[in-house]
Amino acid sequence: MQNPHPEVQQKSLVAPPPIDWDQLKSAQQGVRRNSHTLFLDTRDADVPLLNSALGMLQRRAVKFQLVTVGPADGLDEGLPRRTVAESDEAGQMQALYEAGVHVSARRGAASDIHAVRALKAGCWPILPRSGVYPELLPQALHPFCLYDGASADVLANRLHNVWMMEQPRGYEQELDGILSKFDALQACRMMDDRLAALVH
Repeated sequence: MQNPHPEVQQKSLVAPPPIDWDQLKSAQQGVRRNSHTLFLDTRDADVPLLNSALGMLQRRAVKFQLVTVGPADGLDEGLPRRTVAESDEAGQMQALYEAGVHVSARRGAASDIHAVRALKAGCWPILPRSGVYPELLPQALHPFCLYDGASADVLANRLHNVWMMEQPRGYEQELDGILSKFDALQACRMMDDRLAALVH
């Protein structure tokens, strides 16, 4: 595909999806977190990689359970899990507060609303070192929470070690700065300002 005309490129804007943080926060009511619950979106995920990495954890006698969103086709039936329907947005947000860890196996993803919500909800992230994920994480977490998207060994090790992690100093402030651009008011205001600038 050819690069867009320079004039079009100057007018284009990649805008983050606006997220209603109040709606997310309301899903927390009555939900108890289990640090060994993994939230996993199987849509467009590398399921063989997940099977390999999670199988390694089982062989190490690591106790965990999954909450999955999306089709479970190909996911090892021996993995303890429950599934939330793709259409159940409220259930997905509740599951993020149930989970201690959000895992993605979507290599090169251009966006991931679950990852953004999971970070805001307080989940530890284990994400591929590609696509949108590196820019969603504070730099201090990159060595511990990002993995080579094709390495089951590294993914299993990241998951094994995540329960021993502590928040680095300044983590919350840096994360708030990263996530602020997704705030519904700020994101919509940015879109409005851009449209106004294009009209004038």
